[in-house]
Amino acid sequence: MVEIQVGATTDAPSDRSSHAAESAVSRDATPSISVVLPTYNRADIVMEAISSVVAQTFPTWELLVVDDHSTDSTAIRLGQVTDPRVRVLLNRGTKGNAGARNYGFTQARGEWICQIDSDDLWDSRMLEYLAAGVARAGPRVGVVYGSDHSSDMETGAIRRRRVAALSGYAFPAILERQFYHHCAAAIRRVAFDSVGGYDESLDGVEDTDLQHRLTLDWEVLAVPEAIYHYRLGRPDQLTQEHGRRAAKQLLFLAKHDDQLRVMPRSLVKMVGAVMVTCLKGGRWGDAARLWGRMLGSGLAAPRLAWTYNLRAAVVVRDMLRRRLSKRPARRVSTPMSSAKRSAEPG
Repeated sequence: MVEIQVGATTDAPSDRSSHAAESAVSRDATPSISVVLPTYNRADIVMEAISSVVAQTFPTWELLVVDDHSTDSTAIRLGQVTDPRVRVLLNRGTKGNAGARNYGFTQARGEWICQIDSDDLWDSRMLEYLAAGVARAGPRVGVVYGSDHSSDMETGAIRRRRVAALSGYAFPAILERQFYHHCAAAIRRVAFDSVGGYDESLDGVEDTDLQHRLTLDWEVLAVPEAIYHYRLGRPDQLTQEHGRRAAKQLLFLAKHDDQLRVMPRSLVKMVGAVMVTCLKGGRWGDAARLWGRMLGSGLAAPRLAWTYNLRAAVVVRDMLRRRLSKRPARRVSTPMSSAKRSAEPG
């Protein structure tokens, strides 16, 4: 049975959704862990993500799939799910990634909440390992996180393996290196609520912003055995929209500017990363301004500054190559022979 609910910020639920909501209340077992899966127009692939949750070796969970007002056949596909631990929440208006995540968190019943994106996969023992970490987490731990593998969606080839390693109070490090994927983590509900959830004005970089605020107030616990599979290569992935992403990253910098000013290494890292995104998105003026700011703080982290200068140079080089390859070939005129000229009309 699939429970259909409508977001509280939308129109009143239908009779079907009301009946399903009542049946959910009657369930005896409260899940140890809730999982939130936001999706929008991913009918062709969302079932793979759901299947990777259903296949978990750890059984005590609930999955809340938040359909963010899809216009394709996503709702039809979701209606075919038969596992009673899966609940489908329908938004009657597109809220964006951050809004869909926030709504899913409000409906979750677990003390700890995980996430999975609709184009990614979990290793079959992901929840088992995270739950073991949760069991030994102290009261100051707000995030239990695992490793993540980035892979090509078509070929399955691994592009990067990032191993969870840092535990304890990690705030200075989170800004200098993003050490966990937000979907490779279990977040304590109390911690999530204490920082106000996702900032919906930063949709697209809401994950980085939430990590920043969570690690400022809470400790983290690394569980390297838990593996999240982050798949790359879809044209509709938000990370492909560099111009829009750059605009949101600039808002992130402005929001946390006061803090970054007294953390020069973190400033170099964050400003350098946003500068590269601005270049990819064609925001040349913003990129130039950020480059100057990065150089001004570069002595605090010369290796980081050098790294982002190299990345910027590669982006500019690749853009120039693409432009040159699209130029039409120049026509080379050759002098006509006197015989040919005389044969042409005057």
